[in-house]
Amino acid sequence: MQIPSADQLFEALFEADPIEWIRIGFLQDVSMRLIANHILRDTSYNAVGEHTERTPHKSHFNHRQNTDMETYVVGEATFMTPKAVSVQTVFCSAHNLGASALVEELAGDLDLKVTPTSEVSMMGSCACFLVYLTSKTWSTREKSAQFADDVRLAMAEGLKLVLAHEMPGVDDLEDRHAINFGAFFSYPDGTTPQDLLQAGIYNSIALALKGGPWRRASLVMAANAFSGAANREASDALPQTGFVSGSLARLAIVKKWLLSNRYGLQRARSSRSEPMKQGANGLEGNIQVSTHARRSGSWV
Repeated sequence: MQIPSADQLFEALFEADPIEWIRIGFLQDVSMRLIANHILRDTSYNAVGEHTERTPHKSHFNHRQNTDMETYVVGEATFMTPKAVSVQTVFCSAHNLGASALVEELAGDLDLKVTPTSEVSMMGSCACFLVYLTSKTWSTREKSAQFADDVRLAMAEGLKLVLAHEMPGVDDLEDRHAINFGAFFSYPDGTTPQDLLQAGIYNSIALALKGGPWRRASLVMAANAFSGAANREASDALPQTGFVSGSLARLAIVKKWLLSNRYGLQRARSSRSEPMKQGANGLEGNIQVSTHARRSGSWV
């Protein structure tokens, strides 16, 4: 058996396009589907049900070009219809590079009646103020200073800020100007003005925007933000249809309940004064809380 060379190993390992694993809930669902499709695409079963390996064509590895949705993750944002909205206007500062283009991309790809405006006189009638965070947001000197003035005005008028952050990834495009969020605090070319930090510009969680197969999911979540579902974590924006994230949340609650009761019962058994009272009260109290949560439908 001949030992493969370093070049052969490299070619074999990187023959397939990498699938990025993203920990953010609604983007993680996309990664899970891509991995499942990749695995299922490379295996098959013969007529008698025996598992066989097959050598896939190189094009099978390219998840960017794949249009065959063999698998689905229940509640995946990619396949969701954004929350119904009437005609909405989103304020996009003329000094915030790419903000208007993002709203136009969202409206076009999702067929929504959302339009951008940069007219300061219309700011008060807008549904929200988009803060589009890229490597250009705070690093363009004069434009960044003018954008900061627009943000100050919006915050003074109490207009809701919706933060959208272009995150780096394997499908980066230069026109996205993706950057890590930490750079907004320590970027050599410019950082967030200190007075805006103190005023709470980042008090709400920024929506994560990715490219490639994750793009539509990002746009759906941004559309939900524009319709009034912002200022919540992405996983909380799918309470009714998000089977994966919802199930994990329910399991976490059940685990917490079981551990709480186990601890209460152990303390009760070790107590000599009232051996069962403490455990019984603890168990009863937890059951009442869980029953109330289940009846009210607020598991998550």
